Amino acid sequence: MEIKHGVAWEKYFDQQVANCTALDQEKVEELKGDISIQYSLLELDDIEESTRLQKIAEMTDQLLSDYQKSKAVAESVIAHIGHLASRQPGGNSFPVADINDLPEIDDPSLHLEELMVELRQHGDYSRIRKEYCQFAILLNLQGRLAPAFRPVPVTGKKYGDKVFNEIHRDQLVIDCHWLHATQNFIKARAKDMEFAPLFKTAKPFPFSLAWDFACKKWTADHRAVDMLRLTEFQQCQLAALRSDKVKERIRDMTEGTRKNGRFVPSPHAVFTQGLNAWCERDRRICKHREGYEAVWKARSFLGEQESVRLVGELAAMMLGESPKDEKTTRSKEENIRRHISGGD
Repeated sequence: MEIKHGVAWEKYFDQQVANCTALDQEKVEELKGDISIQYSLLELDDIEESTRLQKIAEMTDQLLSDYQKSKAVAESVIAHIGHLASRQPGGNSFPVADINDLPEIDDPSLHLEELMVELRQHGDYSRIRKEYCQFAILLNLQGRLAPAFRPVPVTGKKYGDKVFNEIHRDQLVIDCHWLHATQNFIKARAKDMEFAPLFKTAKPFPFSLAWDFACKKWTADHRAVDMLRLTEFQQCQLAALRSDKVKERIRDMTEGTRKNGRFVPSPHAVFTQGLNAWCERDRRICKHREGYEAVWKARSFLGEQESVRLVGELAAMMLGESPKDEKTTRSKEENIRRHISGGD
């Protein structure tokens, strides 16, 4: 049976479940989760959407049909589907399983920068993926430079290439580990308690469970807001776990726009120009320019209503430093308003 275009695979699954009599609700959710993971992995394959939907239809029909026959047969089908998924590109596990297996590196930030330069040269993410994830986890354990403010993997591939999904899944795992390593308070909603161990900071981080979380076919808002209830302060620290609202605010601040056919520079560009002019007028400011820029960006990310303390903490995470006291942060904000055009 085929899934018609415009009909989500979830609806097709629910329609087929309605014809079954040997499934309780808990098992239905388990099987639906399995199919969801396989759909996410199939999205990485270079096939037509109609072919992808046909494969999902076949998996769904076989899984539900065999489950009606016997539980043992159904579990064998699940295992077979998992075997097929393991042949999908990009790997079917996160390349770090235990922090005790990480290499000993004095400056993972420097190594990460060099690795991103290498990636730009050859564009093959699979060649640097293991090191990228290792360096990212090492930085998480240091707890200073947040994932959102690290060098970004750039492959040169056209938007829509499967590598974007591969990088995004790895970044989701890295984001979850950052929240765990920095002991952020996260309480998942009751229906998603299977992922609660991701944020049990007294226990080792479960990388395999984080990978399952990353492979789920969920929207950004569902992950960040519905499920994890992340604050905007937390989301601003992360590379992938951000709601559409937070992503749009940051995009509006960092990217220029066109208005009435004319290019309008971004607020960040205008601020940077003003900061450069201030440095020209007073050379003593040059050595503090990164700190001023970080405070301005943190305030722009979080909004005028946020506390000076959190602005200072986010600015520190941008620089990979320990937070300054509130008095220092407040003084920087006052100087920005006084000396920089576009600093308001």
